[in-house]
Amino acid sequence: GVVVVGPSGRPPFVVDAAITKVLRTGGDVRAEVNVFLLTNPGRDLRSILRGAATVSGGSVTSPQAEADMQNQALQGAVTGALRRLGQAMEAAGPGP
Repeated sequence: GVVVVGPSGRPPFVVDAAITKVLRTGGDVRAEVNVFLLTNPGRDLRSILRGAATVSGGSVTSPQAEADMQNQALQGAVTGALRRLGQAMEAAGPGP
């Protein structure tokens, strides 16, 4: 996980993530992720932020193009989940 430093200068939270799905359907690649907000220390779960993204690639067949589409979909999913991180940190409180 990544330690997120709060306004007081101490690290009240750890952010971790898991890929829940990468799926190729037709010409699209869809990725879904969960981002976990945990207390530090203690690793108590405070919030789960979900993100998803789809990238269209038509009839891409090269392994490199497929990998690029997967990476783009994963980046989009993580970005979508992290958009709500500040809000989740505020709602979770100051940590232990």
